[in-house]
Amino acid sequence: MLNKYDDFILEKLLTESVIHFAPPFRRTLSKLKGEPIARKLLDIERDNIKPDITFVNLDKEGYVSFTTMRNSKKILAAKFQMPEDRIENILDNDEEIGNDIWKLHKKDYPIRHYSPFKGLGEIGEGDPYEKGRNPVKLGRFVNNILPSEFSAKEVEDFVNKFKAALEQSGERFIEVSGEEIGDYYDHKNYSRMSGTLGSSCMAKQNKGTFQIYMDNPEVCRMLVLLEDDMVIGRALIWKTETSENDAEYFLDRQYTIKESDVEKFRTYAKEKGWSYKTYNNHTNLGSVTYNDESKTIEMTVKVKMNKYIEFPYVDTFRRYDPSTGTLYNDYENGEEAIGCYILSSTSGGYEEVRDAVYSDWYDNEIDRDEAVYSRPLDDWIYIDCSVEVTVGSERRRGYYPESYDDIVYLEHEDTYCYVDDTVWSEYNNEYYLDGTTVDTIVRIDDDTAEPEEYNYTVYEPFHRDAKDIIMIRDLMKKEWFVKLSDKYSDWSNTDAVHKDLLTLDYKDEYILSIFEIETYLIKTDNEKDHFYLTKEDAKLFDYELETTTEVDDVPNKRKTDWFDYYKEIKSYENNVSLFRDTPLITLDELFKRIGEKRIAVYFEKNKDLMRAKLIPTLFQMKK
Repeated sequence: MLNKYDDFILEKLLTESVIHFAPPFRRTLSKLKGEPIARKLLDIERDNIKPDITFVNLDKEGYVSFTTMRNSKKILAAKFQMPEDRIENILDNDEEIGNDIWKLHKKDYPIRHYSPFKGLGEIGEGDPYEKGRNPVKLGRFVNNILPSEFSAKEVEDFVNKFKAALEQSGERFIEVSGEEIGDYYDHKNYSRMSGTLGSSCMAKQNKGTFQIYMDNPEVCRMLVLLEDDMVIGRALIWKTETSENDAEYFLDRQYTIKESDVEKFRTYAKEKGWSYKTYNNHTNLGSVTYNDESKTIEMTVKVKMNKYIEFPYVDTFRRYDPSTGTLYNDYENGEEAIGCYILSSTSGGYEEVRDAVYSDWYDNEIDRDEAVYSRPLDDWIYIDCSVEVTVGSERRRGYYPESYDDIVYLEHEDTYCYVDDTVWSEYNNEYYLDGTTVDTIVRIDDDTAEPEEYNYTVYEPFHRDAKDIIMIRDLMKKEWFVKLSDKYSDWSNTDAVHKDLLTLDYKDEYILSIFEIETYLIKTDNEKDHFYLTKEDAKLFDYELETTTEVDDVPNKRKTDWFDYYKEIKSYENNVSLFRDTPLITLDELFKRIGEKRIAVYFEKNKDLMRAKLIPTLFQMKK
């Protein structure tokens, strides 16, 4: 005789069904999976069983509740306006349909993309987890689902352990550390994906991202709020190394499904004597509440200096110094933070605080070891793309970009210079450092007929160490220079003469090429005295030229200029004889003999031989 309601119910359930468990019931069984009965129940889920029992869930203490497959088909057929035989086929063959129905029941988590119910919506009323429910004691449930498989003592022990496990269900706080931190970050353990918990950027990261948390259980734990063993809130607990308050622990930002649960975390922190984050966001890193007083303070946490491959997004201790293992509740990026990591990446990375400077010239940051300071520009530039000015005005010395328009290269100095500190030579197509040049005559215009009208002002700057110029100081004793500088100030005011305008005479002294003449050794009876005349003058004075290449090691010709040549002739003007060992003749007698007119005619006819009339004639010298 059946005298209990649950005996009566179970005796009536003679048809087969596919058994499905609600997640709360399944999770409690999973806690006891070391127990044979729990393991057996988990094994038969989604199997065909003889009693018509399905959609099993927790009920009041010591009880579970279920719906028959027969009622479930009717409820779901009405709800989705589908034939019962199709619903039956789905319930019999789709292993995940039980989870889909639970998600529809909870109304806060989307069902599978490929679920038979996807897109149908809630067409009608009805939920097998609400309608047609039948409560039954857990022990009786086990005996009917697993008849004669376990003894009464085994079933009784299981029921007691199940009740003990249920005491940990519902809503409760737990503190976890180590690998468990990574587990409770996993969104698969969330009750549902909503609120700040569901929208957290860390919810779907791989477990390795949280290594810096998991490797430091001495200073980092997690406070987790559970509901039916599913996460509905979490927050990190830090043991601070330094802090400007007396709190040993700090509760970081609280991520919850319901905003009202934030206060539960804070109450927990107060009861523990912890400080906590004043503003539940990721922007206020320094604002901390302790003993109901909020202040902006500095804190640090010391972690192991492991080689972490990935990093999480850190809400408060944003800056990490890998050289010391110190976390700071700031994100400073100044010079004191060089080498630190800013842990603000949502993809496992970080931003390293570089030893960088900002360049206005390039409009971007440059690593300090790749930069050089430009004192003239008061700016930082790339050292590999810079040139250094080491000469010129002191205020213009320093580094410039290679592309800077006003910087030129000086060949002689083998350095760069600001253009305003240089002199440009059109003749050499080259810049010289100002103060290192000499004015050098490079051309003598000869477009006029008379020597007095010659323009000697064509000069260019040359470097004072140039190899192709002769300094004026080395020419000042030459007769031609004395004559020209007396008459033309350009020569006395000029520093040098280009070698192209000069040639060496027989004394190895420089003379102007335009004054150059060739003189020849004349034959005399005195072998000790040697005199040289131009061919024209030798002919005029009726002297014979020496044709032998050398006479007593004396060359038969030599190079001089008109100024030295006539200086030597003029020195004989008042002598008894123009030349020794020759007939006596003075210049006065020579003029009388030849006549002034004849001399002028002679020079007129031979002007092509006299370097464009530069030869001072005997007539001119006499006058």
